[in-house]
Amino acid sequence: MPASNAFIMRSSIAEFDTRDYAEELTRAELVPDTQVEQLKLLKGNTVSDVDNPSWTFAISGIQDWTVTQGLCDFLNANHGEKVEVTFQPRMGSGQRTATFNVIAMSPNFGGEQGSWATFELELPVDGEIVWGESA
Repeated sequence: MPASNAFIMRSSIAEFDTRDYAEELTRAELVPDTQVEQLKLLKGNTVSDVDNPSWTFAISGIQDWTVTQGLCDFLNANHGEKVEVTFQPRMGSGQRTATFNVIAMSPNFGGEQGSWATFELELPVDGEIVWGESA
């Protein structure tokens, strides 16, 4: 039996409009929301249907509001706009990639005294995800 290809998230790529912001992120995850419908018939049988998922790109990280440099500044400047994302959780050639559009949203600004200024967002994916393989 082949060995598992499990990995620890470390060196990833998370490009927004071709700029990699992975150094500012502590989480990057495509999350499916799949609707399931089930109908139980009178004789006890069940009919089930699984719809295509709607996706969100869940991200968390440090707040970098440096003008034209930080991800928070980029998301705020592009609030409500479609931006292209390329995500590769594992570095190297032959690894799974995902390219998709998200609707940018403004993150929080500031935080609690004595703590890292961080943010968390769930960006809605707009359209289909193009699954690929790194070169």
